[in-house]
Amino acid sequence: MKLHTRFLWFCCLFITQCVAAVEVEGLFTAQVGVHSQSREDRNVAIREALVIVVSRLIKGKKFAQQPAVKSVLDNAASYVDQYQYHQCFH
Repeated sequence: MKLHTRFLWFCCLFITQCVAAVEVEGLFTAQVGVHSQSREDRNVAIREALVIVVSRLIKGKKFAQQPAVKSVLDNAASYVDQYQYHQCFH
């Protein structure tokens, strides 16, 4: 039995898996439109942007209805590292 176990451990040394990690550009960024630079409009836009980012990470259309996600979305501004405004010309 010991020989069998040792043989299995020896075989495991030669079984390898190739694993690669890739950095995805823009995974945690989003652009959304706002009507003004007021705090209320900014918070609505931040919530919308967070929904966009979370939807990239969580499968399913009803993720925003989950209690844990709702809690995060209600406090979306605290999860934002930075934001900036860009002037759009139409």
